[in-house]
Amino acid sequence: MFFSIDQVGRIIRGGTAEASGLLHEGDEILEVNEVPLRGMNVNDVCNVLAGMKGTLTLLVVPARRQQHSQQTHIQPQVGGR
Repeated sequence: MFFSIDQVGRIIRGGTAEASGLLHEGDEILEVNEVPLRGMNVNDVCNVLAGMKGTLTLLVVPARRQQHSQQTHIQPQVGGR
């Protein structure tokens, strides 16, 4: 099965996304802090995320309900990525 780079492939156990409970496998991430992710490869996405600090605002289309998008706010753990 093919997953585009802007979809959540897995949630890392013990990470910020798991702790928040707001992201799930298969969710589609359209943008982070108003930066569109469509068309980016994994290296581009990593570079964008590595340069961001503080609260991340994600525009997400939940996997279970593809009709409605929602904004999700995640506060990264200090010292974590």
